[in-house]
Amino acid sequence: MERNLEKHLDDTFRLPGIAGVICTDEHGLCLGAKGVATRETSGHIANIAESAARLNPNLPPPVIAIESEGGSILIKKEGTITMGIYKSPN
Repeated sequence: MERNLEKHLDDTFRLPGIAGVICTDEHGLCLGAKGVATRETSGHIANIAESAARLNPNLPPPVIAIESEGGSILIKKEGTITMGIYKSPN
């Protein structure tokens, strides 16, 4: 699984406009990070995804977009895994 995760992180990080990528488990443990995404943020990423999913538990987990002048972060939880994708500003 570790090799598949690393390949997925590498493939995502190589996409145009991607500045970083992070993957966490359901407890916020960092499973991998590339680019500007730091391991220290993994707990926050997992918590944001979990909190957003609680807003309407009858719907599939949402994609959360956090935007700023410095870029954006897209966060999505699927099962026990949460991914954060850091995008460069346009």
